[in-house]
Amino acid sequence: MFKLEEAQKLIDENSNKLIDEFHEHFEQVKNQHDEECGCEKLDNSSVFEGWAIQKISALQIVILQLTNDLENIRTRLKTR
Repeated sequence: MFKLEEAQKLIDENSNKLIDEFHEHFEQVKNQHDEECGCEKLDNSSVFEGWAIQKISALQIVILQLTNDLENIRTRLKTR
């Protein structure tokens, strides 16, 4: 279990990492958009929404896998 100060530090570090990751992602999307289209300005919000949805989907997959793993462990413990 994390202490509050440790948890806050980890949250801050991870938040900064995600912000940096999004900026890198946005630059890649922007460069690809400019090369392919050269049309209207790329909307930062739309790119962020797509990126955030991908992150949330990845979290859902991890949670589902952890839930499945815990259920398997629980089942094995009951059969002992």
